[in-house]
Amino acid sequence: MGPSFLSFPPQVGAFVSWYMFDRFLGIDLSKDGHSTVTWEQLVGWQSCSSWKGFSPALSYGTAGGGAVTFAAPCDYFDVGF
Repeated sequence: MGPSFLSFPPQVGAFVSWYMFDRFLGIDLSKDGHSTVTWEQLVGWQSCSSWKGFSPALSYGTAGGGAVTFAAPCDYFDVGF
């Protein structure tokens, strides 16, 4: 697996919006079941393993009807991209 897109400065606002908001510009982003995070969590994702109580949903749906799943909470920032 190559480097996560999060290891680079944010390039596409859509990814930031998806991680941070349930709704954005009137679009319901919550239907896939993903968990939202704060800006501090998003930009500091490399420190995820030291966060107390971080427990995102361990799967979310895709537009094609599939699912993205991961075994550990910090995989949330890598798996699926």
